Amino acid sequence: MKLGLVQFKQCMDINDNLSNILQLQEDVDVLVFPESALTGYRSDCDNSITLDHSSIRALQEKNMHYLLGANIDGHISYLHISDQIDLYHKSHLGLKEKKLFKPGNELKVFDVKGVKVGVALCIESHIPDISQTLRLMGAEVIIMPFASPHVCGDRYDLWSKYLPARAYDNSVYVIALNLTGDKFSGGILAYDYLGNEILGHFDRVPCTRVLEIDIDALRERRKKHKVNYINRRRPELYRKDDHELY
Repeated sequence: MKLGLVQFKQCMDINDNLSNILQLQEDVDVLVFPESALTGYRSDCDNSITLDHSSIRALQEKNMHYLLGANIDGHISYLHISDQIDLYHKSHLGLKEKKLFKPGNELKVFDVKGVKVGVALCIESHIPDISQTLRLMGAEVIIMPFASPHVCGDRYDLWSKYLPARAYDNSVYVIALNLTGDKFSGGILAYDYLGNEILGHFDRVPCTRVLEIDIDALRERRKKHKVNYINRRRPELYRKDDHELY
């Protein structure tokens, strides 16, 4: 299965975003987009649509699997669109997001053409428990879609600090991709189950770019490697009482 990872130049017009998505004619099985790529992202604007919106129906009519962000029914959501629709509502919201959006209350692993794909949206990538839980739910790949502006720092510098740990600790492939255009900084970065960088693209020019990655080939490599420390956990020993940290 070939993934097309999209650094997507978004705007706040759903029809324009849809048109740009439909124009991508890549020779891949699945196109993967950042957070809120379909509806556009602003932390001070809830531009939600419903699942029966014409834009989603238009994507369903294509012979393609889409992993794509959109604001659905008051949630920041991520969807697997094919002949059927599966979706995840972002469960951990940013401070500004909390004023407009509702949090989801469960984590999600999609079955995408036989590959188990977990989703951690933007801020959720920073919380180790989420990646570990997705792995324990069976995820082979964790997609981390972002809507991070320039003011939040250089994506490569930040991602290269902690995403290798998410991959290595959980013996899982990690793929991060960001919006571009206007204030967004773009970027695509992927790590293998050993925390080694296997694919990266960073472009200062705010344009849509697509990088391809062969998941089947990666899964074959993974089968030859013993699962690391996640199988040696002893959850009964770990603290369950949380304290406010400083």
